[in-house]
Amino acid sequence: MSGERFSDQSVEIKERESRQKVVVTGMDAITPLGFSWRETWGNLVKGVNTAITLFDDRFRGRVASPIVYFNPDNFFSRSETKIKQRTSRAAQFSYIAARGALSDAGLLCTNSDPEVKIDPDQWGVYVGTGTGGVEEYRRAAESVKSEGPRRIPAEAVFKILPERVGTVINLAFGFRGRSGTTITACATGLTNIAQSAEYVAKGEMDGMISGATEGTISDVIMGGFANIRALPKNFTKRPQAASRPFDEESEGFVPSEGAGIVVLENEKIALSRGADIKAELAGFAWNNDANHETVPDHNGLAKAILRALEVARLKVTDVDVYVAHGTSTEINELSEMKALVQALGKHAYQVAITAPKSMLNHQLGAAGALTSLVATSILRQNVIPPTINIDKLKEEFKRFDIVQKARDVKANVVVAAAAGFGGHNAVAVFKRYFNPQLRLPFSASPT
Repeated sequence: MSGERFSDQSVEIKERESRQKVVVTGMDAITPLGFSWRETWGNLVKGVNTAITLFDDRFRGRVASPIVYFNPDNFFSRSETKIKQRTSRAAQFSYIAARGALSDAGLLCTNSDPEVKIDPDQWGVYVGTGTGGVEEYRRAAESVKSEGPRRIPAEAVFKILPERVGTVINLAFGFRGRSGTTITACATGLTNIAQSAEYVAKGEMDGMISGATEGTISDVIMGGFANIRALPKNFTKRPQAASRPFDEESEGFVPSEGAGIVVLENEKIALSRGADIKAELAGFAWNNDANHETVPDHNGLAKAILRALEVARLKVTDVDVYVAHGTSTEINELSEMKALVQALGKHAYQVAITAPKSMLNHQLGAAGALTSLVATSILRQNVIPPTINIDKLKEEFKRFDIVQKARDVKANVVVAAAAGFGGHNAVAVFKRYFNPQLRLPFSASPT
């Protein structure tokens, strides 16, 4: 028995020593705060929220945060017409963000630039979604009811399938490596990023395009979440104040939409092609607490945080900033902060905490992906975005260092977390990147 345990430990040590360093070389997003990550980040630092009262008084929850001025014609060229016609709103968001992230990573010219070469068989796409093209089901069902099944548009099936949020990227850019769409409720984005990082760390893939998207703010979504008392109901006259993590008046989350995509890459590959490295994704973990459909067990998230730090080979005292899931729901906030204390001990009260959903609102499946972009940008830009809408901090959170105004910081380690219905948890640990060839950090850029 002891021999078997020793053998297992030897294998684990060998695997750790052979792991490749995973770095972020590109990222982009489309959100209610901006049609790019550059624009979104600028508004996050300013503390902007653009939520509106969108539904009538038949609904218990009426406040939402759509991308109100989105017109696909402004984002798809003539050569991309087929993509536009055969994708749901969610898939359109993921494609736009992926295209921007690939451009940011310097990978869009791989077919024409002889100095930038990657093996498409060693690059994959893992992009998830919570609901995907669910509204396309409604349109198809209405066609069946009013005109019969033969009147369902031919492209409807492509818009409905959730895997399309990722495969549209494979098809457009020719990535043939490990690909898929993992759905873990509101932890989807971070779970897909963590899975992608694992492939790169093990040397199974050179790079991955990863993240998540959401494009459905509908009467079904609003009515359903409101009926389980998950949405705020008393902020219709001031909707931009409805999402208020850690505040005494928090009532629930504000549904939102958008996409966040990162390009993850083997450090050696990235350096060989001269990529501008934003950060290192040093540790990651995902699990399920198997507790309840909607009520989280803090032990699950605590274990994920500790496991991610273990993978990163970091101590709990190394953590400088925590980007919270922070949904503005009492159950989530209490459980998340309890998990943070369980994982970090007394150091949890020394860590700077920010909750970007106070401004981005809640992108459901895409939320964790955007949390990752926030974490990376904190390291890149040396500033922590605020948690807004805190008029009176809840008593149980007063010991924590919750950032309420944008704060300059020189952080080295940022932890990002996400949790979802059904007990899903995902955590990623980002580190400031130092170029081993120069022994200096890369210079900052707008992304």
